[in-house]
Amino acid sequence: MVPGYASGYGACNDNEDIATMVAGFSHDYDYYYDVFPFFKSVMDPSSPKFDPRYAVKVSLLVKHGLIPEDKIPDWMKQYL
Repeated sequence: MVPGYASGYGACNDNEDIATMVAGFSHDYDYYYDVFPFFKSVMDPSSPKFDPRYAVKVSLLVKHGLIPEDKIPDWMKQYL
């Protein structure tokens, strides 16, 4: 795993990083946890592994219309 990326594949280039982040949110949040189990720990502010880089990425993806805001869990909306 490369810190700051949703997957090792996403670390290949910016386009794949964006695609990897968007892919999980195109389903539902629980699906994203199943696909990328580490993601819950780095996105949950109560986790000792919380990494704000992921929240910033999600915020930018929502802002630019790549992830619909209704796909974002309520606790994560504080970062939007």
